[in-house]
Amino acid sequence: MAAQRQFSATSQALLLIMASAILNVSNGLQYKVGGSIWSIPPYPTYYSNWSSSHHFLVGDILVFEFESGFYNVMQVSRREYKACTADNPFRSFHAGPARVPLIEKGMFYFICSVSYYCSLGQKVEVAVYHPVPVIVLPPPVPATVTTTPAPSCSPKQLLGKGMGRSHEHFIQALQHQPLLFLCLLVTFLIVMDFHLMGSPVISALA
Repeated sequence: MAAQRQFSATSQALLLIMASAILNVSNGLQYKVGGSIWSIPPYPTYYSNWSSSHHFLVGDILVFEFESGFYNVMQVSRREYKACTADNPFRSFHAGPARVPLIEKGMFYFICSVSYYCSLGQKVEVAVYHPVPVIVLPPPVPATVTTTPAPSCSPKQLLGKGMGRSHEHFIQALQHQPLLFLCLLVTFLIVMDFHLMGSPVISALA
């Protein structure tokens, strides 16, 4: 019964972990890039300052607000991000607003490839992390402990009770009372030694 209760508690904990992970991915936050429209920033580090002030997780969504035909969004490699080129973009968005889900951990780079806007600071890099699920474990099930007094290990007492144990009792003693089994074994060896070798003490008493 205790093993069943323990298995049940373990199963509940695993289900909570799975549910927390699913909720963290499906209920991600939406971030409007730059906190405003996606355009040429007032100063070159505007978007990098915005990105570093947020902690992005897998499941979050970036929203690039811009007017179609005037701007675009290109997801590029780190090399192209540094060079402000978009020769081989991973993804491109030409219609605003562009919603970009963050589906995996890593660094992601976005630029605007229109004219020289990227060189003027219209680019952003985003670091994405795995969410850490918050686990609420169920209360532990109190275990029922049955205390059994240790049997006496006196050979005289064991000899007085005799060795007439059935096979079933012998197996139970082996499984549940290892100390009693050890006492019985020692006593049996002593008795066998008396019968085979003879005991000076018994001969003297006789």
